[in-house]
Amino acid sequence: MKCSQDIPIWEQVCGSCGGKQPELIAAERARIDARREQAEALAGQMAFDRALSLASEIAAITDVRLLHQKPWTESFARETTVEYQRQTTHALTHFNAARKHRAAFDYKSAIHAVESIPEPMRSPEMTAFVTSVVKDRQELKKLLQVIGDRLQQKSLEDRKSTR
Repeated sequence: MKCSQDIPIWEQVCGSCGGKQPELIAAERARIDARREQAEALAGQMAFDRALSLASEIAAITDVRLLHQKPWTESFARETTVEYQRQTTHALTHFNAARKHRAAFDYKSAIHAVESIPEPMRSPEMTAFVTSVVKDRQELKKLLQVIGDRLQQKSLEDRKSTR
């Protein structure tokens, strides 16, 4: 493991580099455990691809002395894939709702629907959509202000003309 030479299980010391097998195994197990914790943290942050990649690295280990995480990799990959699919479905459902709200000129609800999608699950299309809806909402506010001002001005002009 230290010099990439295989050390037979019955040997305590590597014949090439002098590395002590029990220490090397313990260090490699600690490294694998740290990768597992990193994969779990990434899954919690919804970085599913990176989490599954780490789990695949752990699953690819074939040394019988290091198979202590094999059952974990199988269940982690299965559970993470299911959660990724669930989050993807959630994101698409909310994005479709946002599109419907926008079509109905309900910009506030459209923005809220996309903002309810966790940031890591938002596609560039969703981010661009929110930016566009925010601009539409600002434009609508300006138009409503102009309409309100003109109605007030028309009301004042009508009062003057009736005198």
